[in-house]
Amino acid sequence: MQKYIYRENIIMPDTVVLPAYAPNEQTKMSAFTEIGRFTCPAGFVMGIGWGENRGQVESTGRAYMKLSNAAGDAFPEGILRITAFDAAGIARTEPIELDSSELNAATATRGEAWKVFENRQIYIQENSYFKFEFMSYESAPVTITKAQSVITVDGNRTIARAK
Repeated sequence: MQKYIYRENIIMPDTVVLPAYAPNEQTKMSAFTEIGRFTCPAGFVMGIGWGENRGQVESTGRAYMKLSNAAGDAFPEGILRITAFDAAGIARTEPIELDSSELNAATATRGEAWKVFENRQIYIQENSYFKFEFMSYESAPVTITKAQSVITVDGNRTIARAK
């Protein structure tokens, strides 16, 4: 099967309010808030990342995230969670969780962005989707806006073939 490399900007709502960090007693974690999703188009199987942990800067997929308010400031620190869901909305993989400090590199400086290796376990097919959630460490709620924010993830796309 032929693989095609792609770079997607994740679909985000116009505004998202990230609640203040408030861990509960049992999990010691605060709540995650959905900040975007990417649905696989018809006729494809898609995965996150490409390449292996070796070689040149361009040989490995990268991820970048910048979350900002309407004024372009107030990047919240926290954790980004990426989970693959099937068309029925059932999680099909363990989530990937990344600290925002790893993702807030300059987009022009590819070598500084977070490396995203191909993971053969995290694939979606037609009508399935990747959901992106964020848990803020901020002590007060933060409102992020689509116009001032971006999440970009490199991946691979394979044409699905009927059996």
